[in-house]
Amino acid sequence: MANGARTLGIVIALVLGLAIGWFLGKGAAPPPPVPVPTPQPTVVATPPPGGPGVGDHIIRVGPEAKDVSIPEAEISISQGNVVVWYPTDPKKKLKIHFKHQDYPPEANGEPPFENGSKGADQIITCDPGKPCPSGPINHNLKPDPNNPNYKLKYKYWQSLDDGPPADADIIIEK
Repeated sequence: MANGARTLGIVIALVLGLAIGWFLGKGAAPPPPVPVPTPQPTVVATPPPGGPGVGDHIIRVGPEAKDVSIPEAEISISQGNVVVWYPTDPKKKLKIHFKHQDYPPEANGEPPFENGSKGADQIITCDPGKPCPSGPINHNLKPDPNNPNYKLKYKYWQSLDDGPPADADIIIEK
């Protein structure tokens, strides 16, 4: 009988060992998959017609004068905005020309920016590859306090290395 008890103990130990080994070999259940976030639509701000709105502007010109990044830039007297023109080709000289005959009548012959003379063309030139800053808005331009829609539209001409000029606009607001 001693042999039978020993055999039974060995069989029970083997069965328990197999059961424990099977549970350990199976391991823990894998974690559930990580949920993939649902893509949200991208909202892209669309600039208002005619330009990116009132503010400071960097206007790129080139490869030809007709290629201008902001054809109608809006700036504000009260915000003290400025414009900087920049040729896309670093080897080309850029010239910005405001013709006095194109000044808006409400400007009374005043150029759009400081360092210009009343009744005369205003020309801004820069060395090749260098930016052309406008400087501050002409302090002689006085908005009508009774006109909430005060705007002065100045046509200007840009040219690269004396190539054919092309026109664009600066709009000066309150």
